[in-house]
Amino acid sequence: MGRVVSAHELAKITDQLHAEKKKIVFTNGICDLLHPGHVWLLEASKKLGDVLVVGINSDASTRSFKGPKRPIYSQDDRATLLCALACVDYVTIYEETDPKRLFALIRPDIWTKSTTSDPARFQAECAEVEKYGGKGVRMDPHGNYSVSNTIKTITERYCT
Repeated sequence: MGRVVSAHELAKITDQLHAEKKKIVFTNGICDLLHPGHVWLLEASKKLGDVLVVGINSDASTRSFKGPKRPIYSQDDRATLLCALACVDYVTIYEETDPKRLFALIRPDIWTKSTTSDPARFQAECAEVEKYGGKGVRMDPHGNYSVSNTIKTITERYCT
């Protein structure tokens, strides 16, 4: 999994990409139970630049958001799934509950987030991206997909 890199490695890679005048797109999230909405967002994000970097929340930070039963897949498994997508160039795992440290390291030209994400949080994180010369882009999700709904459907169908 050569495309799964530490934040330190990613900083070196993105420094080189900036020197080559490549447009870096960054998106982040938990990406548990990868679904068509995730894939659509990732493919649409990649179209906005030359290189797509995906930051995923570690297992610990996922639990802080979603509770003790999540994630379903470990951070390593989620990174493996993302690296299988042709549109994803690099994946990094972060422990924090927000990507601000990664913004400083990567200095993305564009940061994308689904319109289903919290608007106030988007605005605050967008301000961080702008400090480094980038811009935030909200993207309408394709379809009505959600991991929580998928889990609900599975439990309704198979746990009754």
